[in-house]
Amino acid sequence: MTDQPSMRLLGKVIVVTGAARGQGRSAALRFAAEGVEAVEGDLIHE
Repeated sequence: MTDQPSMRLLGKVIVVTGAARGQGRSAALRFAAEGVEAVEGDLIHE
């Protein structure tokens, strides 16, 4: 992993749906580790 976001994502904000678990969580964690700005959301009905 790098200290700076990918140049393709520089200055952009990504949206990750389903960020509480599964593939959405994995994507959210990876983007956060890369320093990418993200909006994350999930709906969990219990």
